[in-house]
Amino acid sequence: DMFEKITVIEPVNVPDHMRREISSRGKEIVYYNDLPQDNADIISRIGNADCVLLSYTSSLDREVLEHCPNVSYIGLFSTLYEAK
Repeated sequence: DMFEKITVIEPVNVPDHMRREISSRGKEIVYYNDLPQDNADIISRIGNADCVLLSYTSSLDREVLEHCPNVSYIGLFSTLYEAK
């Protein structure tokens, strides 16, 4: 299935092949290169996205999810990746 909009709400360190995979899963992809300051910033970044990707530095609480009703998938980047 394809998402309408995938939003990566904060910087993530993923290899290029993973970025291409993410891009193949959504009609629109938005990356943010700085950390969100607060829930209002997170809500603004997510907007009408149906897929949200984040790292371990941010969280999505009840307030955020109540303001972003289109979210149907939340993905967490938290695995160490090291090229050998």
